[in-house]
Amino acid sequence: MEMKDIAKIVKKGKNIAICGHVAPDMDCFGSVFSLKIALESLGKHVDAFADGGMPEKDKRVFKRELSDELDSSKYDLIIMVDTPTIQRLGKYGPSVINHKNIVLIDHHKSNSCEITDQEYIDSSSSSCAELCYMLIQLLGAEITPEIATYLYAGIAGDTNSFLNDNTKTDSFVAAAKLSELGADKVLVNEVIFKSNTRDDWKLDKKVYETAELFSNFGIVFIRYKDLKKIDGDVTGTSKYANKLVYLEGIQIGCSVTERTLNTFDCSFRSKKAVDVNVLARKLGGGGHVNASGCVLTGTYRQVREKLITTIKETLKEQGYND
Repeated sequence: MEMKDIAKIVKKGKNIAICGHVAPDMDCFGSVFSLKIALESLGKHVDAFADGGMPEKDKRVFKRELSDELDSSKYDLIIMVDTPTIQRLGKYGPSVINHKNIVLIDHHKSNSCEITDQEYIDSSSSSCAELCYMLIQLLGAEITPEIATYLYAGIAGDTNSFLNDNTKTDSFVAAAKLSELGADKVLVNEVIFKSNTRDDWKLDKKVYETAELFSNFGIVFIRYKDLKKIDGDVTGTSKYANKLVYLEGIQIGCSVTERTLNTFDCSFRSKKAVDVNVLARKLGGGGHVNASGCVLTGTYRQVREKLITTIKETLKEQGYND
């Protein structure tokens, strides 16, 4: 489908649920809340859902709230955003999967939902927020400074302040237009890139002390017991994968966060030549060429061994030996 076809379907909806992925990030929040506000301005009733809630720091950018209980029978349309699999909806997956009218908007190369024909997937897009910007324009909704800020946050977050290889000309053009429309760039950049809590500092210290560096990849574990000690935030820990891959000679950076006991969120980042989507798919996840992830269950030792073995295997397949 083309985005104009998606817009026609969305316009017909009256009671709408918008669902983002588990452990939501800036792109997820930006996509969910910008669409929510735009659709409400058109007279729709809209509720927003994302399993994992919102970190306190992110509340400085996003002034809206997520709903909690999702009864899909209350809605005539469900819009899934930034979600490559049903599993990534977390606790909301079972409520969504059997709904008769679902629209999917995503930018993940690995998208494998296959629950609706009403989808717009563009893996060349920097972010889902960039796609939602396109949709909101086609809907004819006014892009207020609040909407512009949320969309800008999504684009800036997923491009790592326009540093990642997924940043395209369209990303810069969209960011410039959103800036003209009143996006609060200073606030977004301060919250995402220029602010840390004291607990963040303590966690950084712990992570850097325990990081493991191999010949061409690095891995860090953020254990559940350590997060509990400092009331740490599990949604921002993928930054450690980025920091690892910036190191000379490192092709893959992997950060592993034990968000609940024996359940590990794994984030993979890579230099341009290495495809970590291949790695993530081997482990039941997916994502983009240079940024992907998965969820693994097991003990710390089991997960560590599985990751190291699979990373080495993937690097060897792509021409990188120990």
